[in-house]
Amino acid sequence: MAPLPDDFVFTRDFLCEPAGGRVFALLQPRIGRPVLEAVLECDDAVLAQRAADVLADAARGKRDTDAAMEQVLAELPAEAGVAFRDALEQVRAGREEADELFLDDDDEDGHVVDFGALFPARDHDGWQLTPRTASILDATLSLLGDHAYDDIEMNGGAAVDGEEKWAVFCRLAPSTWQQDVEWRRRVARACDDLAGDIESGKVPVPRCDAEAVVMRLAISEAQEWLAELDEDELAQESLPEHGDDYDWDGCAGVLLRGGGEPGAAWFEWFGGAEPRDPERGFRR
Repeated sequence: MAPLPDDFVFTRDFLCEPAGGRVFALLQPRIGRPVLEAVLECDDAVLAQRAADVLADAARGKRDTDAAMEQVLAELPAEAGVAFRDALEQVRAGREEADELFLDDDDEDGHVVDFGALFPARDHDGWQLTPRTASILDATLSLLGDHAYDDIEMNGGAAVDGEEKWAVFCRLAPSTWQQDVEWRRRVARACDDLAGDIESGKVPVPRCDAEAVVMRLAISEAQEWLAELDEDELAQESLPEHGDDYDWDGCAGVLLRGGGEPGAAWFEWFGGAEPRDPERGFRR
């Protein structure tokens, strides 16, 4: 999975000003909080709301919206119509970029990870890691690793000072915000270690506190991802379906453990866990 570019922005939604005719895009940058950006203005508040609805459908990847789009364009004033077309083009371009970054199970060498073969679904009692759940956890862990390395490259050993310049380390306990580069690189590697477990056909049970923390973040990311995208947009929907798909309570029961106080102890192996190869190095 390719790393996110620094200037990547995902359009999450479009909103119309309740008391007026301005339409705003809700943008999610790679780093920082979502922001609102005005994209068009129309004196007709009802028409502005329709324009926002069409743009929101496009942002969510809904199909069969051409007729509604053409009708809105036909009714919008010229200037607002140009702004509407510009916003629509930006949404479509952003979705194409997101598809390449998020919805592809190929690694950077073109190797396809066959989650269906690695985690064949079985009918039995108890939780199991299904192909779809494995795939989305692998994707979120890989993205978290990319973001963590990006944080380090952009900020080095500077203290974390909020969400404006940080994507991952601002989400950890404030008591970790003074940690050095080496500590942060080990957290980033924990994401890769767990993703590597999945791509090797292993259930990614955390082996230390750092891995437990990033697994918790990965599960949260996966839940948000599923809430944002339609089912037919997810690469996971091409995999075999199972009743345990996206069973986050089951994941939490098996995969979430530890996550204690920060510091060197974060990387001490849990009792009974197999230590990872100390010579495995770092991806970046």
